[in-house]
Amino acid sequence: MDQKILKIEEHVNETLRKDLKETLDAGDLIYGQISEYLELKNLLEKMKDIDVPKSNLKTKVNVGSNIYVNGLIYSIEPISVDIGLGFYLECSHTEALDIINSRISILTERADMYKKRANSIKARIKLLLEIRFLFLFILLRKPALELLRQFFVLIPLSILKSMCYRFLNLISKIP
Repeated sequence: MDQKILKIEEHVNETLRKDLKETLDAGDLIYGQISEYLELKNLLEKMKDIDVPKSNLKTKVNVGSNIYVNGLIYSIEPISVDIGLGFYLECSHTEALDIINSRISILTERADMYKKRANSIKARIKLLLEIRFLFLFILLRKPALELLRQFFVLIPLSILKSMCYRFLNLISKIP
């Protein structure tokens, strides 16, 4: 029984928490890309609204640490848009807006997938920690029975049976 508890803790700490961190980090990267596309989309829409000159546009360029230098843009069209996998496409502003909208929808779907995966991992962690908790109760025997009786008073018998079957099924899958 002690070995099962240790295996559960090891699986949670060594595997599931690492998977959760990797999944959350990957999701954060996707959200960062979405943010960059939204920033570009807003810039293009503002440029269209305020009727920016098409050539010899003076600007300030951030060179890092909020240090700005004067810059001159000779032509604002065409622009290069990242279309994924490191490829860039030169296009007009209207074409760029279409590409940006499609990339945002693709990246949003991917971010949702990572979010679902993270929620699934969190649920598995929670379930395994509850199983570990039940194992500890079993080890404590008599005091545990009294606590379990108090804990399960409000749970209907059918749900309790279902929980026990799931518990036994999960225990059998633990290496």
